[in-house]
Amino acid sequence: MPIMLKIIEAKRRAVTEALRELQITGPEERYNLEYSTAEELEKITGIKCRFNGTHYWFNSVVRDEGFLQSFVGLSDKILDVGAGNGSLFKKLINLGVSPSQLTGVDISQKAVERCREIGVRTIHGTISEVADNGYDIIFLSYFVDRDADQRGTFEKAVKILRLGGIVVLEGLFPCSLVDSNGISYGTANVTRGDNALEDSALVIDEFKQLDMELRSRLVTKRQVYSMDGPEVLPSCFLFFKKPRRFGD
Repeated sequence: MPIMLKIIEAKRRAVTEALRELQITGPEERYNLEYSTAEELEKITGIKCRFNGTHYWFNSVVRDEGFLQSFVGLSDKILDVGAGNGSLFKKLINLGVSPSQLTGVDISQKAVERCREIGVRTIHGTISEVADNGYDIIFLSYFVDRDADQRGTFEKAVKILRLGGIVVLEGLFPCSLVDSNGISYGTANVTRGDNALEDSALVIDEFKQLDMELRSRLVTKRQVYSMDGPEVLPSCFLFFKKPRRFGD
């Protein structure tokens, strides 16, 4: 296990064990706990917490500034669906992107609070609540592995993306819509393959039907700390572009 993940685990272990004893009734409740701060969790568990940020922590190539600079422009209008604790927004702001160019969406009210704390407009709900359009880049993060209506999410993302815009999809393939607490997130309507290759192919075919071009694919890993404990998970990035019409 990477040394940083071991350090993260050591600081969160006691409160994680306490949270695992709670009767969690649904995904929003789980994510509200995941995106809570140490101070907030101390009030819930009575356990002194010693970590910064939120209980949930991750590191992947999407947090690498060089990676982001390769395709993000300072004037881009960017949407992050499944914005979580806002760590991607912090990276983008550090690169010089104005918070006014950023929008987040998340089903967790705590996630919404975390993102708004750093000055980013964030919607409580799903991508169906996004009324504006003309986005240059839309990030569809690991939430797609907990999204029962993946098809609807993909269709809406393409609809509100400008011509020439990019969808960056990061997923854990193959995915399961049941977490370690036994909470079901529904049944996936796209990623139903038996392995990473099949699931990736299904997602690529789905976007192809929406007239999106696959520009690149990157297979890597994501380090995660959650209520499931520390994990190093397979991570697949798919980059799609919305073609410009002839003559544009």
